[in-house]
Amino acid sequence: MRHRNTIFYLHAATMALIILITANNTIIIHTAITIPYAYLSAVWAGSEDPVWPHLVLVPLSALAGIAVGVGIVLERPVFSPAIHRIAFWSVALGVAIEAVCTLSLFVVDERISSAQQTKILTLEAQEMDRSLDRGEQTRLTDAMSTYGGNIQVGFLVYKNDVEAYFFASQLRDSLGAARWIESSHPIIETNISDFRELTEGISIVPSSDLLAGWAGYRLVLWLASNGFCAHIPNRDQSIMSIVRPPPQSVVVFVGEKYRHTSVGCR
Repeated sequence: MRHRNTIFYLHAATMALIILITANNTIIIHTAITIPYAYLSAVWAGSEDPVWPHLVLVPLSALAGIAVGVGIVLERPVFSPAIHRIAFWSVALGVAIEAVCTLSLFVVDERISSAQQTKILTLEAQEMDRSLDRGEQTRLTDAMSTYGGNIQVGFLVYKNDVEAYFFASQLRDSLGAARWIESSHPIIETNISDFRELTEGISIVPSSDLLAGWAGYRLVLWLASNGFCAHIPNRDQSIMSIVRPPPQSVVVFVGEKYRHTSVGCR
């Protein structure tokens, strides 16, 4: 005996099947778009091998050129009007496709070259010693002059780290021009074992008062905005218990330069 709700169940099953097919098609379409897009984005950024664009564009350009040649041959008077129409479209489409392929290859190659050049410049910058040019020294002095006459500053570097000592000297000169007060020992050399967790980068340690805190924060912002790895250590790091600046003072610890390719610092 036929169940009275058979029609309802059939409709429900049909709707469920339609929804399932639609969802499946959506996933397939999304995947088909996402994977090529991700690959092309990686090629555009210079992080992926551009073999597929070349494998597609170069043969397509060659085929378009062949189509143009065939079309020119078929336009001879000995052939019928139908062949002439085919020849016309072969030439027209061949020229257009060849132009698009050539332009696309040029854009892809130029983008890859630009991305590689950027990486080379970044690596060169990471290998160079830290330093401030005259313009940067002037801007640092102007930015920090707000605290002139009120903040005392001292520097720590590791023994025998000539690069860090030179950079600390430049910072000292710029802050001195901003009328920051030098401590009795402007640059102190310390052992690397004293601050094992802070072997690299620039650590700014202000005293606990508000004025020094703001001065240290502004100094960190200026250094970071100009490409240097600078930060204020967490309170639980050892340097905060070892280095105790007197009131209204800042200690600048210039550690070793970051040499890692994954850290984009000067």
